[in-house]
Amino acid sequence: MPEAAAAETMEDRMAPVSEWCTCGHCSSLSPVENVCCRETPKVMNRCEQVGVYTCITDHPGFQLVALNPYVLQAVYGTYVQLFGEMPETMLNSRYRHLAYRNVVRWCWGYLGQHIRVVIPSCIVTRIRQEFPEDGLYRGFLPPLHF
Repeated sequence: MPEAAAAETMEDRMAPVSEWCTCGHCSSLSPVENVCCRETPKVMNRCEQVGVYTCITDHPGFQLVALNPYVLQAVYGTYVQLFGEMPETMLNSRYRHLAYRNVVRWCWGYLGQHIRVVIPSCIVTRIRQEFPEDGLYRGFLPPLHF
């Protein structure tokens, strides 16, 4: 039965945005990434701390954590200390990567190496709007198994 439930969920995620997004800021990505912030408990906990009940992108801290290039530049310094220089050469690609990492740390806390979570569509969409690319986005990549 769990397989049937998983198939049903994946089918639901291929539905139009209006059928699964309740915050009003999501866009259609891949089925695994079609998740709204309002159905993500860790993200909603962050929202409820300041009384934001619409979307995480309306949270007063979201702009600072995910969209402020000066904050992301500071985060990059920590990234370099831990992992070394990023191979990406495009600045917006670097900012997107750092913004996703920073949002995950802000909402979920430290996860550990090779542990990943699906970032809600509204967050991914807003970060991509702020730091656009040529349209070739990687999307969610599950962790490698060692």
